[in-house]
Amino acid sequence: MDYFNKFKRDRLTVSEMSKLRNISIDTLKHYDRIGLLKPAYVNPQNQYRYYSAAQYDIIGLIIELRQLGMSLKDIKKYIENRNLANSLQLMEEKGAELKIRVKELAELSDLIQKKIQLIKESQNRAALQELIIEKVFPKRYAFTFFRNVKDDIEGACAALELEQTLHSKAPTIAAAKLGAFIPEKELSIQCQQDTFVNFIFIPEDEINAYETVIEIPNGKYLCSRYFGTLWQRRHQLNQMLNYINSNGLTVIGDGLQINIIDETVTENENEFVFEIQIPIA
Repeated sequence: MDYFNKFKRDRLTVSEMSKLRNISIDTLKHYDRIGLLKPAYVNPQNQYRYYSAAQYDIIGLIIELRQLGMSLKDIKKYIENRNLANSLQLMEEKGAELKIRVKELAELSDLIQKKIQLIKESQNRAALQELIIEKVFPKRYAFTFFRNVKDDIEGACAALELEQTLHSKAPTIAAAKLGAFIPEKELSIQCQQDTFVNFIFIPEDEINAYETVIEIPNGKYLCSRYFGTLWQRRHQLNQMLNYINSNGLTVIGDGLQINIIDETVTENENEFVFEIQIPIA
């Protein structure tokens, strides 16, 4: 298409502008209907609508402002009142919003990479279940309501309650954010509890926002993972306790059971993965 001559005579059909700006004809017609961008010229004889060359940039501006999250109502208001002062204010506001979005996207990208790594590790089922290792963790913080949960339904409700109470919502894709406490007495007498108390990890800078925050001590933890539901930990726990006894180690606090792979990744319960962490000395 000879766009130079099209622009020169200052007449572009709706179809031509649609192709130029890679925007649908229906969208252009909608902008016309709501008064956001009316074609510069309408042929009085056949009612054909034509855009001017100058409107090419205005359409580009609308597209970009939509990408920045502005509503059509706000875009219309801005276009009808644009000047240096209003443009500076808009660019500063959107620039600040973009910085926040870039930070959020970077954090989400990091979460996705961690989730990918956990899924890849979980594909080697046999090796994963045999692995018992010692890890060193920094001090961590957990928010809990100390609700005794006795089945999966109550567990889901308790987890939802925790999520909804958070001041900063943890992304669903976040890896290993939920867990349950394993009382030290259960570890010492090797007696499976009928209930559990769940928790959600929170960052240190948010601990003052909640009344029931548990400080999880830093130090050495014996860790192992297993496949199955939250309630099917006994076999793996026994293996870990045998390891502790055989190696002259001592349990020095409540254990943790961390969700690694859950229903957000798979609907098959036999593919769920939990990591048990037992503080040792």
